[in-house]
Amino acid sequence: MNFIFAVYEFFFHLFNVHFSEPLGYYMMYFVDVYFAAFYYLTLVVIFVFWATFAIVWQFYYKQVINPSAVDIEMRDELLKFSHVTHNETLEFWWTIIPSVIIFFIALPALLLLYAIESPLAEPVMTIKVVGHQWYWSYEYTDKLDKSVYGSFADKSVMIDSYRVPDAELTMGQKRLLQVDKPVVLPIETQIRVVVTAADVLHSWAVPSLGVKMDAVPGRLNQFYLYIPLQGVYYGQCSELCGVEHGFMPISLYAVKPEIFVDWYLRNAS
Repeated sequence: MNFIFAVYEFFFHLFNVHFSEPLGYYMMYFVDVYFAAFYYLTLVVIFVFWATFAIVWQFYYKQVINPSAVDIEMRDELLKFSHVTHNETLEFWWTIIPSVIIFFIALPALLLLYAIESPLAEPVMTIKVVGHQWYWSYEYTDKLDKSVYGSFADKSVMIDSYRVPDAELTMGQKRLLQVDKPVVLPIETQIRVVVTAADVLHSWAVPSLGVKMDAVPGRLNQFYLYIPLQGVYYGQCSELCGVEHGFMPISLYAVKPEIFVDWYLRNAS
């Protein structure tokens, strides 16, 4: 099956029909589940096309070639397929086989859903994400170890992240994705992300990490995030939230834990 997946990926890249590079574990699992489902769907499509071709060939094309013998050929063809009609064994298998295929498609998807809801380990920190019209707020409210951080233990970090206007962009910055204050998170750390909204429905989504969570006013939704690689991750609000919906980007900086702690202490208030 791995060989089949490799063939799929080759053709998808050849025709430029493929996912962007997955950079989070969940997104990697999403891609694997997609290819697993595509494998079984390919078998189904091949069988359906073969059955359709066989029916057309037996009951139409042969009769067109020799129309003078339509009645005779039709009778012969019907005799060939007489065992198909009211065949309980055949009816049993064409019920069981699709059920088995659906099971093998659903099983990895259910396992993935369960893995998303179950953290790899106990969360080390919690960050709260709040959607506004039309920007994001991030709140780091976990209490630090007082014996280590002293007076900083009772402080927190709260930032508002706005899109950088096109007129203020500098060389190398990304239009509609650049923000003035990005959210900073440590890599190789189990993080609980709590998402809500202050006004209307929003959705915090970072595709390369396989993350998408609705921000609902008056409700706290949460998910677990583990970032294995350093880098800058971009996303956008994926819920139609108003006239500035397309100008509500997400910029996430994933850094080493020691760099994150240094950033946290410099911004704590």
